[in-house]
Amino acid sequence: MVLVGLGPWEIGLIIVAIILVFGAGRLTGVGKALGTSVREFRSEAKKPTDQEAEDAEQAGQASVQASSSDESTQGQA
Repeated sequence: MVLVGLGPWEIGLIIVAIILVFGAGRLTGVGKALGTSVREFRSEAKKPTDQEAEDAEQAGQASVQASSSDESTQGQA
């Protein structure tokens, strides 16, 4: 498996360097924190922004008004 031009020796060297920097004991904590951060980022990215929610609400109100006006014109015909 080639990942961005990195071979198995380069990946192994990177892993060894990470273990030396963080230590084996703290590595699990770093992994857990990274996983939590990614999970929070994904959940926030899926939430609609305030502007998107406002646009969706306005579109919903417009469709309700359009359907009610169609019903009132059908009753007149």
